[in-house]
Amino acid sequence: MIYIWKDKIIDGLRGLADYNYQKKALLNPTGPVMWLFVEDYQDIFEDTGLLAALKANQLVFGKSADQALRDLEYAMHQIDSNLSDMVIVDLPEMQIVRQKAAKALKLIEQATV
Repeated sequence: MIYIWKDKIIDGLRGLADYNYQKKALLNPTGPVMWLFVEDYQDIFEDTGLLAALKANQLVFGKSADQALRDLEYAMHQIDSNLSDMVIVDLPEMQIVRQKAAKALKLIEQATV
């Protein structure tokens, strides 16, 4: 069984789903808020054990929430991470990522009530 850092996943999804948060962070790069697309991916999927668990078909939050997270991970890979974050934040593909992050977050919150 792979250990999953669920609180970090939820926190990461909140930031990933929030355009205003991302824009505010990018317009004030000295802080206190920071947003980087690649770091969001790493924080949500790699640093938490989530990606390994999903690949191993380990149930993390429930079937629907886990599928939403797989869909989000796929959507994030459709964005060229070599682009600057100032470009990424306004891409149409990023809006899809935000919607998928919000959906996953909602399903997780419903599953843990």
